[in-house]
Amino acid sequence: MTQDKSMNQIQEALGQGLKIGSQKEELERMVNDRRGIRKKLEQTEKFVSDQDL
Repeated sequence: MTQDKSMNQIQEALGQGLKIGSQKEELERMVNDRRGIRKKLEQTEKFVSDQDL
């Protein structure tokens, strides 16, 4: 009985670990997207400032 319980706890912990891993990947993707957007904004600002409006 206690062995089943500990196996369940191990499986639950592994499941949570996988969930945390996928959340981490999603956060990294979001950060990279923000960096890409920031880079595009900076390029646009340079382009606009180079135009001598």
